[in-house]
Amino acid sequence: MSQSKTILILGAGHYQTVAIKKAQALGYHVIAVSNIENDLGKSIADNFELCSTLDQNEVLKIAKENSIVGIMTIASELASTTASFVAEELNLIWPSSKTTAIIGDKYSFQTTLKKSNILHCKKGDAPKVNYPVIVKPCKASGASGISLINNHRELKAAISKACDCSFNNSCLIEPYISGTHYGGSVIIKKREIAFLFPTLKIISEQFITLAHISISDASFHYSLSSFLTDVVQKLNLEDGFYDIDLVQDRLGEIHLIEMGSRLGGNGISSLVEFSTGYDIISAAINYAIFGEIQLPKTTTAMPAACIVYRSKKTGVISKITPSKYCNEHHAFFQSGDHVTESKQGNQQLGIGFLRADSHKDLHNLVPSVIAHEFIELQ
Repeated sequence: MSQSKTILILGAGHYQTVAIKKAQALGYHVIAVSNIENDLGKSIADNFELCSTLDQNEVLKIAKENSIVGIMTIASELASTTASFVAEELNLIWPSSKTTAIIGDKYSFQTTLKKSNILHCKKGDAPKVNYPVIVKPCKASGASGISLINNHRELKAAISKACDCSFNNSCLIEPYISGTHYGGSVIIKKREIAFLFPTLKIISEQFITLAHISISDASFHYSLSSFLTDVVQKLNLEDGFYDIDLVQDRLGEIHLIEMGSRLGGNGISSLVEFSTGYDIISAAINYAIFGEIQLPKTTTAMPAACIVYRSKKTGVISKITPSKYCNEHHAFFQSGDHVTESKQGNQQLGIGFLRADSHKDLHNLVPSVIAHEFIELQ
């Protein structure tokens, strides 16, 4: 049935559910699409469609049947590709399929940036490389299938693992860059960086995100903005909301590792609002409808962090205990639910947000919150 101001949101997990609630608060009728029958957003959205977000033709059919006026996703680059397809078919607003094809494939992205020493591999390949290297799927999500390899003996198995996790059954090998990891939310407007919220990114040995911490360093902000402006112009990126992952090496050089043509997950999009007061998710929703980007009046980032809770073991939850330092928390499970040891980025128990009086105090608090046992198992 056709509804006025109907927006289609691809995905119905926690991060998409945040967008569903914000879209409804803005007065939109929300249709959520997911291939998980009892996904979190099913009971929250105005309508729910059981369908893979990767099934472009079926999603297009749903969009046409409901006369949507906008489409969006958050935290899923694979779903962003579908959003591009539907947007182009219905003349809606989303980064083009050309952009999502480049950004959504890690090998295409790096080669378009003219990075050297990037290899494209299939199962069974075992090329000669200079170690250490990173092996990762070309098309995947949730930091799955990524390995740091230090010798040739481990390489073939890592390639096989990455290809199994990749939606196009291929992977890339790139030189390992030792340094500090950062994330961020970016708004591009008229081929310029209109808004930038960088974060210090705390990761595990398996490259799984454990926390995002706001940054107040003005000089780093300026350097990163200049760097990203060059990337935007080199790739000719359209207006919109983007997610970034990068590494700054020991010499201070910035290396862009990945970029998403949508807002990021792991709590980073909500952290923008928690730290600055700017509701970037609502701004992205309105942009998908009207094509106008509403920028914040101030970009000052207060000392704040988002912690991604993960399970160290497999079992049944008997108790959930958020850290006392968190001002706000969201549990993705409840007592009695079965959880598995977190080995991939999308295996999360919940997220917590905390503030501090200074960035120094914040950095002192974050390690203890990361180490906090969020759940007890039976």
